[in-house]
Amino acid sequence: MKSLKTLIITITLGTTLLLAGCGVQKSEQADPETNPQTTAEEKKPLSIDDASQNMRNLLKDMKTQLANKEEAKISEGGTQLEETWKQFEDKFEDDLKDKYLDLYVKIEDPLEIIEAGAKVKPLDTNVLNTSIDKLDKELVELQKRNATTMGLENMRSALKEMSNQLNSKEEYKAIKTSDKLEENWKLFEDGIKDSYKDLYEKVEGPLGTIQAAVKVKPLDTKVLTTSIDQLDKSLEQIQESIAFSSGPQNMQTALKKINKYISPLNEEKVAKYTERLEKYWSNFEDAVKEKNTDLYEKVEAPLGIIQAGVKVKPIDTKTITTAIEGLDKVLTEIQNIK
Repeated sequence: MKSLKTLIITITLGTTLLLAGCGVQKSEQADPETNPQTTAEEKKPLSIDDASQNMRNLLKDMKTQLANKEEAKISEGGTQLEETWKQFEDKFEDDLKDKYLDLYVKIEDPLEIIEAGAKVKPLDTNVLNTSIDKLDKELVELQKRNATTMGLENMRSALKEMSNQLNSKEEYKAIKTSDKLEENWKLFEDGIKDSYKDLYEKVEGPLGTIQAAVKVKPLDTKVLTTSIDQLDKSLEQIQESIAFSSGPQNMQTALKKINKYISPLNEEKVAKYTERLEKYWSNFEDAVKEKNTDLYEKVEAPLGIIQAGVKVKPIDTKTITTAIEGLDKVLTEIQNIK
């Protein structure tokens, strides 16, 4: 009898433990924290490239719907596009305006046409198709430019990291960090090769040396350090050249916005775009000063007038408008500097 009781207790305990084990197993399976893939996907932050691609996917669907004459879906797609752009702006508006104002405005124009055109019946297929193609083209350009911006920043960050690791004699880490250089360079090197051939060659040389040197044991720290410095200077030159190319366009776009908000007057908008003028100018003013001192002075004068003019109450719109016209002409001259 005693052994029977013992047997029953043993079976009961065994069943309880088995059920508890199953419960734990199910709980573990259901817990997203134990699934690295789910966690990685949830934690992956939305990037400018992702946001651009989301919009491009919507545009592709709208093109198909237009071809199939699905008016109801087109209207819904226009609403989705508007909502997606709002989310895009909420997260990246400052980045877009600080780095790519000219593109930002070029995106807004066809986007507004699509949003309005998708609500009109019957649909104007030609207008919508043209605007969809134009918007897609600008989003592709945004993806390319941002890949270059981020690639350059990531490469220079990796070089700094490598330099610190070599100084600390963490050779294994330096070798691993060197992989980031080629990974990022591949993302935008074709664009640099097309637009800045001389600078492209200046990158390829030290980058190739670094790639070869990290495979040699022991590491030649002197060769690596020299090549890291050379590569960083070349990448900085590319950043300066891009700023010199895009800066005048961004400033001219900001001037158009100031003009727009002067009449009728929107003081807040005028002040914000005036602040951006100085940001853009600071990115390439040294290069202008080095290349052409006279043009540098021609920018400084009207820019100073605009900056002072927006602080006066009431705003002197006439003086600002005159200064805008003068500054716009000088910026066109800068664009023609070789």
